Amino acid sequence: MSDEVMIAIAAAVAKSLAEATVESGRKALGALVGLIKRRFASEPSAQAALDAAQQDPAANTPRLAAALSLVAAGDAEFDARLRREWGKASTQITTGDGSIVNSVSGMVDGSVIQIGRMDGNSSLRHDD
Repeated sequence: MSDEVMIAIAAAVAKSLAEATVESGRKALGALVGLIKRRFASEPSAQAALDAAQQDPAANTPRLAAALSLVAAGDAEFDARLRREWGKASTQITTGDGSIVNSVSGMVDGSVIQIGRMDGNSSLRHDD
């Protein structure tokens, strides 16, 4: 069974392979797609899933996610690199509709506020 990360990776890769994406998304996914293609080259069934996803992303994303999960389960280094590259790529993919992606990682000392759009007056107050 594929986890949510593998399904998200598979959907993004399948879409990237099938259609042109915005420039930042194309660059961000390039390293991820390259990593997957290199690793799948020695796995015929995984390569077939990748090829199928390129032909029909919507129908074959679950198949690609399953292939990613299977290969990653047997190769801890690939799994770590795949998740690391996805972490980089997922924050750079834009939808073209003005969406904002906020990413917070590492230790945070204090509050984190994420705001997509704010109209009018606002006040942020911190009581000690």
